[in-house]
Amino acid sequence: MRVGPNIAFIIFILGVLSIYGEFLRPGRVLPGLFGSVMAVTGSYWLWRNSPRTPGLLLLSVGVLFLIAEALWKTHVVAGILGTISLLAGFSLLFPPARRIAPSLTIPISIVFGAVTTFLAFEAKRARRNKRSDL
Repeated sequence: MRVGPNIAFIIFILGVLSIYGEFLRPGRVLPGLFGSVMAVTGSYWLWRNSPRTPGLLLLSVGVLFLIAEALWKTHVVAGILGTISLLAGFSLLFPPARRIAPSLTIPISIVFGAVTTFLAFEAKRARRNKRSDL
């Protein structure tokens, strides 16, 4: 059985979003468990479709920008750059004959980047507003 890049992409993104759900409500095992299985399965099938180096590099840069958004005050600039890098990375991940459909790549990458940027913003705000009543 071979899973195409479109389905693998959707499985991977849904897996990561499920893991985000576990972060929002810690202690619920199923979102984290299913999310991990889906993210690993999606990653495996994306890898089996022979990704190209430029796409992998752009995805790495996008992840680094999103991590920077979560750690430092970037005023959403790193989140926007990370989203653009993810969009370009997923678009260029495979040769044109097997490329992920732009009708999937564009909206899903934008939503994923926006959710990640929003969650990073909220996490920074929560850390800043944390009380030390001890």
